[in-house]
Amino acid sequence: MEFTKAVKNQSKLRIALSGAAGSGKTYSALQLAKGIGGRIAVIDTERGSASLYAGTFDFDVVKIEPPYSPEKYIEAITLAEKLEYSIIIIDSLSHAWAGSGGLLDIHDAIQKSNKGGNSFTAWKEITPIQNKLIDTITGSKCHIITTMRAKQDYVVENNGQRNIVRKVGLAPVQREGVEYEFTIFIELSQEHVAVASKDRTNLFDGKYFVPSDQTGKILVAWLNQEPEMQKPQTKISEVFTQSETSQTKSQITNATNATPQKTFTIQDIAKSLTAELKMCFNQKQITTRRILELWQRFDGKQEDILQHLSGTQERRAA
Repeated sequence: MEFTKAVKNQSKLRIALSGAAGSGKTYSALQLAKGIGGRIAVIDTERGSASLYAGTFDFDVVKIEPPYSPEKYIEAITLAEKLEYSIIIIDSLSHAWAGSGGLLDIHDAIQKSNKGGNSFTAWKEITPIQNKLIDTITGSKCHIITTMRAKQDYVVENNGQRNIVRKVGLAPVQREGVEYEFTIFIELSQEHVAVASKDRTNLFDGKYFVPSDQTGKILVAWLNQEPEMQKPQTKISEVFTQSETSQTKSQITNATNATPQKTFTIQDIAKSLTAELKMCFNQKQITTRRILELWQRFDGKQEDILQHLSGTQERRAA
């Protein structure tokens, strides 16, 4: 037994993308993989959605059909490693948990088969299966990008002229705490704009960005300790802060190429919050991503944010 110097380039990236339907998870995963570089293998449980981008990206695919047992995921990951792919995209990891034949279904089957059995007993059998899947992902010799569906909810906002209903993504559809297994956990909005809710690289913390191949290049450069790669800047324009759902990805992309506005983090906001606004955030259970968006939208004017929230029905799914 001996200690050796820790070096990042002996590790591999573990990236998770979470978002509601239509947020661009599959496309973003392929963009990241392109930037990281190397042969790409896609494990597809989304009924061929990745193959829709075959003309844009170069990758190989294996489809997993129901039942979505964790063993099928493990088999596919092991095969990709054997065939020496550089990057594995798992699209989507949610099916292993909540899909037909996934762990929740297995849990129910175990509970029903054990006369007098309870949920706790069933979880004792399920947990090792989940752990084996996660260990396979975190221990892989390939870079791994996973997508996860997010539980959906809706908020009603007033943009000054009329009320607008906007779809938002909440917690990922997977076992609670799964986000801590990844190098970076990225949440995608319906406008295809991302924020890293958990980021071990510290490159994207508190910043809005549109995932691209450049994002992948930045991440792999960080892993390989290349100081010449610049950190991404926070670039948000009025195109994103408007809550209209008719915006296109090209509009958002063009917005990110505009002159960057003032950069701020959630830590900066926390230091300057008034007690009244802090209480409002807590009562309405406003997420970190939403706080950052509101702060940018109202240029940090807390009275305006408070007035906006008092007329907004922010709610979360039970």
